[in-house]
Amino acid sequence: MTLLDVKDLHAGYGRSEVLHGIDLTVEAGEIVAMLGSNGAGKTTTLRALSGMIGRRGAVSLDGKQLPSDDARAAVAARLAHVPEGRGTFPGFTVHENLMLGAYARNDRAEIAQDVAYWEDFFPILGKRAKQRAGTLSGGEQQMLAIARAMMLRPRLLLLDEPSQGLAPMIVQDLFHRLQEINGSLGTGMLIVEQNAHLSLAIAARAYVLEAGRISVSQPAAELRANDDIRRAYLGG
Repeated sequence: MTLLDVKDLHAGYGRSEVLHGIDLTVEAGEIVAMLGSNGAGKTTTLRALSGMIGRRGAVSLDGKQLPSDDARAAVAARLAHVPEGRGTFPGFTVHENLMLGAYARNDRAEIAQDVAYWEDFFPILGKRAKQRAGTLSGGEQQMLAIARAMMLRPRLLLLDEPSQGLAPMIVQDLFHRLQEINGSLGTGMLIVEQNAHLSLAIAARAYVLEAGRISVSQPAAELRANDDIRRAYLGG
């Protein structure tokens, strides 16, 4: 079953169009990777899908059309976005950040259960529950950003460069955690990631975005074996 269906997506900033009519899908419970060089339009794609910027074209989640330039509608449809740079609230505690992730919900008892779940899933968050987010390490902040997004109980999770600035060992653990989330909760994911090795290792399918257009769409295993992709994104 198709979870996210995007047709003829155009988006940009002011008079500058960055995306020139891209089509993509994410199936229910699927992890999809998006590769591309800097400036290809990957971040713009995620921002357009989550309603942070205006767009043209059709975007549907679970068969329902999402209006353009309406982040609240995306949240209401249970689409969560972990932006590049993590976007945690540095002056709030870990616990408060998690609670803010559930601002669109009103099931208080289950919200409390979910906070406990994510503080257990990422044990360091439980240990630092009363600590301000701005004092956490980069890896801890990324865990918090993901956990906060998951407080929405999203059907689809958008992740923009989750490994950025993190040590290799932390990155490996983080991607393992994303696989766990996907496997246990069935959360669909669209991951923009410069570390193509890792993103293709956990994804079922992948797109390559070049100059605002999809140039390649293949199963991740086939992309890993594609000589052109290996030279461009996998170091040979």
